Parts: sequence; structure tokens; C-alpha cells
Amino acid sequence: MALVAALIAGVVGGGIGGAAVMRLLAPPPPAPSSAAEVPPALAADLTALSSRLAALEARPTGAAPDVSGRLDAADARLAALKSGLAALEASAKAAPAGLQPAIDGLKSEVEAARGALNGARGEITALRQGQDALDKAQAALARGQDALKTAVDGATRQASALSPRLDAFDAQLKETAAATVRLARASTALVVLAELDQAVASGRPFAAELDAARAVLGPAASPLDPIAATAKAGLPTNAALARALAEQGEAAFAAPAAAPAAGEDGLFARLAASAGSLVKVRREGEADPSEARAPLDQAVAEVRAGAFAAALAALKRLPPQAQTKLADVTAQIAARRAAADAVAALTQQSLAAISGKMP
Repeated sequence: MALVAALIAGVVGGGIGGAAVMRLLAPPPPAPSSAAEVPPALAADLTALSSRLAALEARPTGAAPDVSGRLDAADARLAALKSGLAALEASAKAAPAGLQPAIDGLKSEVEAARGALNGARGEITALRQGQDALDKAQAALARGQDALKTAVDGATRQASALSPRLDAFDAQLKETAAATVRLARASTALVVLAELDQAVASGRPFAAELDAARAVLGPAASPLDPIAATAKAGLPTNAALARALAEQGEAAFAAPAAAPAAGEDGLFARLAASAGSLVKVRREGEADPSEARAPLDQAVAEVRAGAFAAALAALKRLPPQAQTKLADVTAQIAARRAAADAVAALTQQSLAAISGKMP
């Protein structure tokens, strides 16, 4: 009974795998003689042990334990098996001589089971090492993920810090682009206005130059509207205006010659006319003709020099009758003044835009 109890404790407590259990459950070889027959009580115990082990083998396998638990369980099984083997060896010494072959075979099976258990223990050790390596890899991965998260957080903070600077740079870039456009427009306007001023001063038509100025300046070209009516024909030059003003002024101030009386021809009439041209009679309070025409001479000089505002101011000091006779040429001078003033004002605006003194 002690032998059976030790065997049951070693096998059942150890849970030996299918192949080792089957070898352990194999019936002992037949006794060499009738003197080596197994006692009936021992045979009954072995039969009961076989039944229990068969039931143990047929039991469904549950979920695999973890690696550490499996190793601990294997150690416990090995210890139990060693205890059972020691008990078996102790019992064998007191067993009948006829059972010695069966006991030797059983000991061989136990040794085989021990070898299988040692192999299983090696596999479990390898599994534990693999599990440790996996744990280390997972830990390294976790550290890498933490480092990556730290780097991403740092990059996010840097991006947040750079955002205001990028916004400021974007605003500066837009301002620079707008300033570049204004500078280009102002520079182009200077060229177009110079061409327009030259066309007006030369007396040639300036419709093309006027259209170009309007295209470049846009609504700011409104000061040029008063001269649009004369763009196709052009305006007189300074010299032409001065000449026309002098000629029309002379005509305005020339006194009508007295017609000779009927029958007063001949030498006496000619002498009287000559004397009349030398001696002029002026009523009291009447202005000296030379003083009256002085503004005309000044206006002619101002027009020739291109000072149209001063010329118009001088013409306003002429007698009303003379101003009426000079109305046409005065209007041409006013048109030249309007053109010159408009071009000068727009030129100053373009220069101010280039220098940055105006938006």
C-alpha cells in the first residue's frame, strides 16, 4: 500500500504529460515464475491507480497558466515525483523478490518521466526567457512612445510659440507686397505723367498719354478731366501762346486812325496825319496808354516762360475792353495752366508715394 500511495502522490500530484503517464500506466511485465506473482492487494491498488490516471488523462485541458505559474507547478510536480520515487525505492526493498523485475521496469518509466519533466522544465525556462525579452521590448517600446510624445509636445509648443511670429511675418509680407505694388504704380505714374507733360508742352495731341495716365492712376487721375476735351487737338505751345497774346494785344490797344475829310487829300492831309501820330491828346483822368498796356507786356513774358498763373493775373489788370478782346487767348492760357497744374500735382503725389510719405 505504501508503494501505491507513493506512486499516486507522484503521478497525480505531478500531472505528468500524456506520453509519460501512459508509459507509467503500462502494466508491469509478467512475473518470471509463479513465485513472483503480485499479491492480490497490490494488484487491486495498481488497477485502481490505472483507472484514476486514465480518468486524469481524459480530463479536458484548461487554459494554459502563465509562464511563472507553470514553472512553479513543474517544480512542485518534480518534488512530488522525487518523493514518490524515494518511497517507491524504500518499498521495493521490502517487496517480495518476485516483484523486483516489475519494480525495475516501473523505475525505468519513472526515470523516463523525470527526463520528460526536465525537458519540459527547459522549455518552460526558455519560455520565461522569451517572456522576459518580450517584457523588455515592451518596456523599451513604452519608453520610445514616451520619448516620442515628449518630442511631439515640444514640437507643438514650439509651433505655438512660432505662430505669432509667423502671423507677424505674414502681415509684414503682405505689407511689403502692397508697398511694392504702390511703388511700381507710382514709378509708372511718374513716367506716364512726364510723357503727358511733354506732349502738352509740345503742342501735339495727347489723348494716348491721357488714357495711359488714367489707367495707371485710376480715380486719382480726376484732376486731368478738365483737359480731356483738348486731348485730341492738343494745346498751343508757350511760344505760340505768347505770340498770339502779343498780336491780339496790339490789336486791342491800337486806336482807330481818323479818316481824312473829303477833299482834304494831298500834301496838307498827309502832314496833318503825321502830326497827329506824333502828338496824342489825353483827357484829364485818362490813363497813359503805355501804362495801360504794361500788364499785357508782362503777360506775354510770363506765358513765354511758362508761368501761366502769373500771366493770367497780369491779364486781369488790363482794361475791361482789352480783356474782352483777349478772351480767346486767355482761355487757351487757362487750359495750359490747368494741364500744367494737374500734371504737377499728380507728379508730387507719385513722388510722395515713392518716398513713403503718403499711403
